[in-house]
Amino acid sequence: MITISVIKLLRCTYKQLYWFLYYSDETEYQIIIPRRYTVQKEGDVFVSIDFNIAAYTGYMLSQITAVFSYTVPGVFKKEPFYFQVIVDSDHKRRFTEVLYIMIQAFNPLDRCCMHVALDVESHNFFSVLTPDLVYRLITFGLYYTANKRLSIADKNSLNNQ
Repeated sequence: MITISVIKLLRCTYKQLYWFLYYSDETEYQIIIPRRYTVQKEGDVFVSIDFNIAAYTGYMLSQITAVFSYTVPGVFKKEPFYFQVIVDSDHKRRFTEVLYIMIQAFNPLDRCCMHVALDVESHNFFSVLTPDLVYRLITFGLYYTANKRLSIADKNSLNNQ
């Protein structure tokens, strides 16, 4: 298994990433994505964005992998998101594309562009899901946590008015 830490690949180009994945004989990967926000420091809305993007990019990964698993980190600690996947050689190009999007979206140096764009894209994707599809979503735990933090933020903002 190859462990891929998104933070260590920030300067990697798409082409470099593709050639690395294409020429490795490995099909099993663990992807570590750092969290950008915690509840204590930035608040529930920003934590919700992190979890929402992780749910969406995890869903994208699950669509191209033979095996997919993930962990749901606690919201009060800055534990990273972990994804484990098995990718066959037919899907390595799409895997590279999704991984590159993840690298760009969770880049701590990029404070808005890709992170915000992916947040909007994920909201558009999740907003059309029916309740039945939401419960069958493979990244439901991340999606649920994102929405729970957002509802807590909404309640707090109403109480402060």
